[in-house]
Amino acid sequence: MNNDANFYHFDVRFQFNADSVQVTNDLRELPFVDNVLPMSKNKGQAHFLRVLTRVMTVDEMRDLRKRMQKVPGISKISTAKVEIE
Repeated sequence: MNNDANFYHFDVRFQFNADSVQVTNDLRELPFVDNVLPMSKNKGQAHFLRVLTRVMTVDEMRDLRKRMQKVPGISKISTAKVEIE
């Protein structure tokens, strides 16, 4: 495991098949979540959300991602590090 002690913002994108209001509210309650933004409405039955995080470490993001996977209706998560300048 790589111990990356640097701090980053994370751009997290979700695919889900559930009520967007409930999923958005569930995500907003998680630690480090700064903003939840809607993305495209439909791609078949799937909907997409984008979450921007506060500054955090990679290890904190791993923990947050595990918590995000437990949100009902989430089917796919992709995460990208955003370097802090």
